[in-house]
Amino acid sequence: MNQGRRRTLWTLAIWSVVAIGFGVTVFAYGGPATYVEGQTRRLVGAVFLAIGFFGTPLMLFLTRARPGSAHVASDERDERISHRATMIGLVVVLLYVFLTCIGLWEAYSDAGAVPVGWMWFLAYSTAILSYLGPATAALMLDFGMLRRAEG
Repeated sequence: MNQGRRRTLWTLAIWSVVAIGFGVTVFAYGGPATYVEGQTRRLVGAVFLAIGFFGTPLMLFLTRARPGSAHVASDERDERISHRATMIGLVVVLLYVFLTCIGLWEAYSDAGAVPVGWMWFLAYSTAILSYLGPATAALMLDFGMLRRAEG
């Protein structure tokens, strides 16, 4: 397994734990509309995000190419996959934010305001998706599931 695939799998593992933990934290005890009512839920949500933000650089450090290593860390194919996965991930995140905002507007237009807990959810989930989207796309490109996108 090459370095890129190993890092992608670790990224998916780390950020899947973050996504599941944050999702449970937000949607338990009243959902996103009541997320900001207690400090505990916000703190737990922030801890899950911190796991991702500190775990990712640690993983990159631990999976770095060692000096004198005999194998190639990445080649042109890995770079092409990384570039395409980043572009796909960007589109996924942009669509997610756009559609979520429109959905929230439609859901709360009669009330005149969206509960602030939904804004916390949108911010945190966008950060989570910005890691999960490109990592998922990279694996799909790597395994040939998105051959058309690969060009």
